[in-house]
Amino acid sequence: MGLSKHFFPLSLFSLAVNLSIAAHASSDEGCFSPSIQINTNSYDACRNLPILDPANDNKTNMYLMLADMGFAQVKPIINNEKIWVSEYGTVPFDVATFTGQISSTTPNQRQVTPKQNEIIYDEKQNSIGLGETQFIQQIQISKQLSAPEKKQLIAARQTIQVNSETASAFIAIEPQWSQPAQQFASYINASIAFYNSDYKTAGKIYTVLSHVDEPWIKETSQYMLIRVAINQAYQSATDTYGDFEISKVNPVLSKAITQRVNDYLKTYPHGLYRASAQGLLRRGYWFSGQNDKLIQELAWQLHHPKDPNYNLDILLLPNELDNQVFSNEKLDPNNLKDPFFLTIYDLMQMRKPTGEDQQPISWAQLQQQKVYFKQQSELFEYLEALHLFFIQKQPAQALNYLPNNNPSKINNYVQLSQVVLKGRILETQNSKMAYSYWNSMLERTSNSNQYAMLEMALAINMQKNKNYAGFLAKDSKIKQRNLRKIFIEKIADQASLEQMLASKESNPDERNIALNTLLEDAIVQQDYKTFIQNFKYVPQNAAEYQGYSSKNKAYQDQPPLSIFVWQGKKISPEIQCHSLLSTVTQLSKNSNDRLANICLGEAIRETGHFLDIFTTENQPDILGEVKKSSKGQIFYRGTVYQNIIKESQPSELQAYALYRAIQCYAPTGTNECGDEAVSKAIRKQWFQKLKTQYPNTTWAKSLKYYW
Repeated sequence: MGLSKHFFPLSLFSLAVNLSIAAHASSDEGCFSPSIQINTNSYDACRNLPILDPANDNKTNMYLMLADMGFAQVKPIINNEKIWVSEYGTVPFDVATFTGQISSTTPNQRQVTPKQNEIIYDEKQNSIGLGETQFIQQIQISKQLSAPEKKQLIAARQTIQVNSETASAFIAIEPQWSQPAQQFASYINASIAFYNSDYKTAGKIYTVLSHVDEPWIKETSQYMLIRVAINQAYQSATDTYGDFEISKVNPVLSKAITQRVNDYLKTYPHGLYRASAQGLLRRGYWFSGQNDKLIQELAWQLHHPKDPNYNLDILLLPNELDNQVFSNEKLDPNNLKDPFFLTIYDLMQMRKPTGEDQQPISWAQLQQQKVYFKQQSELFEYLEALHLFFIQKQPAQALNYLPNNNPSKINNYVQLSQVVLKGRILETQNSKMAYSYWNSMLERTSNSNQYAMLEMALAINMQKNKNYAGFLAKDSKIKQRNLRKIFIEKIADQASLEQMLASKESNPDERNIALNTLLEDAIVQQDYKTFIQNFKYVPQNAAEYQGYSSKNKAYQDQPPLSIFVWQGKKISPEIQCHSLLSTVTQLSKNSNDRLANICLGEAIRETGHFLDIFTTENQPDILGEVKKSSKGQIFYRGTVYQNIIKESQPSELQAYALYRAIQCYAPTGTNECGDEAVSKAIRKQWFQKLKTQYPNTTWAKSLKYYW
């Protein structure tokens, strides 16, 4: 063997996965308190539904379709958080959470890889273990190698590591080794060159080794030439900071990928790596911008899961498709001729536009696709109904494109999508009829995702109809903790909250939230009588309920009921506040009591939990976005300060009010006290008045700015 110091193993190159995840990572981060609604086509990665929907992330819609096609299984989302800290339930869900619930039911035909606890996206980390295992197996079964040669070769292979900082040294070829041993040693050196990212050297060795007599070395080397070309192409478009730009891929190298794949498959139509090579063909198409061929190859894969050349990783496929197909600026819709691809594309095109230059897909454009849905007519009719509902705003007409009869059992996600769309349409026509419909469909669900979807729709319907009894019923169908929390905090009226407090059957955790909500609302609305009447429900150890700061772990996931037993404070020798209950009691007797109002403002400011504002929004199609009826004027501590500032008689209370009124705008100039903001000129007048009329107060001495 002429070459004496080079060689390298198999790899599971996951570049496409890396790029896709990087491109979409931000959409899955920072999801809190999702908007609970079903009648929107505005994209939101944090609020996905288990139906084919324009508002969903592409990956969610793809996983749902793959599940219906038999490629994937969706495990139920389980949320065991306490209700007070529960932001999410089962539905809606964020993309990252849903992705974690997917499992593949259709394994690809690649050689089995070692089991891993998690997916490793670095190519070399993926390949090094499998490459070593396969190499050692070939050494062990070889009849041409002596025992000492086998021992030395195995030891040499086991020393190879992936080290981006220090290149591994080539092994020396012993002259006394047999020719097969020298070939295996050369393969090791090619592997070392490959892991050292010295693809030029690795390619030269693999080229020579692809013509040797040893069958495994010969075939594997030709296969590895594909991976060399891929890495070289990737390297050609990666800058010094590690950023990859597909447009900068060397066209010669991208062409080499497809050529080498075809060469391998032609030479080894039943080869060890045919499934892997077939999969790598997609990389060549992507790198070279042959989007039509890329889509054709992906469609072929989806229609041939039993073929020996099938090579899709269902868990990673949506990332690949989103990055390489649907996010591709050069995507030509005319290349989409498969129902799977067309459905995802159509859902994207039915989203609410985010820019003036964006136009949804037209009815005529949609109709041109009908020929491709001959085998899936119901799916196409669903897309037509969606278009009529969201784009054309013709819900009554959309109903004609949905099945006349309701299913006796909801068996798949397309069926659930139809059921939900029909309910959406009924909501626009007769909400009471929709209520019966949602209840009926809940009885026909097959899994928790389906139930949660319809349960959420029912909760929104009950909000619109002020059906509070439906939430409070012992056998209420609204079971998700986050939905129940929203009801208690943002929907329930005073009578409902008091009913929960008085009932011995109420869930203790829900009762605490009801108490927190009722007493906070009473403070904000200056409904002091209600506060006093219900204060009896405050637990004796309420001081221990300090939210996340609670020393007792049992209270960390409970409302901060300690705010209601605020013990008051000494502001100055002349200004002393008593407990919150005493303050509220005084205000119930005289709502204009200057000191009591100041003290109530202190309780709000110090506890940091009371609301300085009251919800005025009224969007009944969004759970919790409803305007509560107000029993009194909303309490704003800023208003309290301003009323005292306007008094003609000087007082220490006025000095403190001046100080606090100015502090409402510290440190950014934004009003933090809830009332209408005043101009900077007025704040300057307050500042000057404090400095000139009350110069000896600690407040005047400490205040340096008026923001």
